Amino acid sequence: MNPKIKAALVLVGVFALGGVAGAAGSRAYVLHRFRSNMDAPTPEARAHFRVEAMKRHLDLTEDQVTKIESIFEDADGERDKRMSSCQPGMDQLRKDTEAKILDVLRPDQRDRFKEIATHRGPFGGPHGPPPP
Repeated sequence: MNPKIKAALVLVGVFALGGVAGAAGSRAYVLHRFRSNMDAPTPEARAHFRVEAMKRHLDLTEDQVTKIESIFEDADGERDKRMSSCQPGMDQLRKDTEAKILDVLRPDQRDRFKEIATHRGPFGGPHGPPPP
């Protein structure tokens, strides 16, 4: 093969691999930032993430940001009040669902299912699945 063609192919390959690596790195970084913000431990942190996204996309003024943050804080309190009244029904639904699942499983599967459920695995647990 001609050395010039070989060198050109190597150069193209290096740039292509660099582009793929850069895109993968960017995607990983964005996913990490998104997950860390969405898994924020406090409602305030989640609200801040939402407001920052709105700020970027809607070009909000500082006055609008302050008002929207207040709206989210009020909504968080109201959501907690409303969810607490639903909790007993949700707990019963979870118990009924687990009982139906246990009826379908073999004895060895039941033991494993109960173990996973008590550790809040993918099937939920005594306090329900983790929040989204």
